[in-house]
Amino acid sequence: MATLCASVCRIFRHGEPKIFRLLTIVLRGETGSFGGAMMKPVTFLRKVSMAEGISYLLLLLVAMPLKYWGGMPMAVRVVGSVHGLLFVVLCVALLWALIQARWPFLRAVLVFVLSFVPFAPLFLDRRMKAWEGELR
Repeated sequence: MATLCASVCRIFRHGEPKIFRLLTIVLRGETGSFGGAMMKPVTFLRKVSMAEGISYLLLLLVAMPLKYWGGMPMAVRVVGSVHGLLFVVLCVALLWALIQARWPFLRAVLVFVLSFVPFAPLFLDRRMKAWEGELR
């Protein structure tokens, strides 16, 4: 989990929004490089999907009860902001996998739709690991 957080933080290090670099990679169809480490699109998507799924569960199972039962609305603001950022990164990573890895459109739609279902990204991870192996 620490390496996943470090990967996401590297994208936004030093106030330089490297999300624009990711968008450039997606639009040009390149293989990405973040912080000097080469990252395959499906590998990156898999990591972001797991982080987004965990943030969604934290939002639903921790932050929402703290807001409504504990009177702490700041929990939803903080966790919701992180989840929103991860969801945007997930959408860009999904587009990158669709273009660069030449994924079938229905596979991308499946990953997108399952990102709205709690616990689904955790179960989808095994399938994404198999899809990651297709590129090797």
